[in-house]
Amino acid sequence: MDDVTVTIQLGSISSYAGELSFSLNVRANGLEEMQVYASDPKDRRKAGVFLRLSQSQIRELGDIVEKALTATGRLKPSPLGTKNRNTDTPGCSS
Repeated sequence: MDDVTVTIQLGSISSYAGELSFSLNVRANGLEEMQVYASDPKDRRKAGVFLRLSQSQIRELGDIVEKALTATGRLKPSPLGTKNRNTDTPGCSS
C-alpha cells in the first residue's frame, strides 16, 4: 500500500477567463504536493494540471499572495479620500 495517496480538495477560484482548482495530495511516504488544475469554462477540453507545487513552493506562493494583499491594502483609498501609498513596495510608485 505504498502507492496510496490522500487528496484534499482545497477550493477553486473562477473568473471570466477560467477556473483554477486547488488540491493537496499526500502520499503514503509523507510527500506532499499542491496541484493547481486549470480549466476554460467555455471549452472543458482545455483543462489539465497547470502546476504541481512542493511544500517550499506552497510557502513561496503564500508569500506572493500576502504581498499582493498588502499592496492592494495600501492602494485602497483612505477614509479621507487620499490614497495611502507606500513607495517601498516593489512595483509601486507615486
